[in-house]
Amino acid sequence: MSISEKIRSEVLARANYRCEYCRTNSRLIGMPLVMEHITPKSAATISFG
Repeated sequence: MSISEKIRSEVLARANYRCEYCRTNSRLIGMPLVMEHITPKSAATISFG
C-alpha cells in the first residue's frame, strides 16, 4: 500500500521537508525523501529458497 500524494505533501510540510530521523533537508541530499522504506515485520513476506 502506498501513501497518497495528499498525505505525502502534508507529512513533508509538517516535517519542514526534512528527514524526521536525521533532520537532513531534502535539498542537501539532492533527492526526494523516501517515506515507505520501513516494512513492518507483520507485513514481511517469508521466502524459503
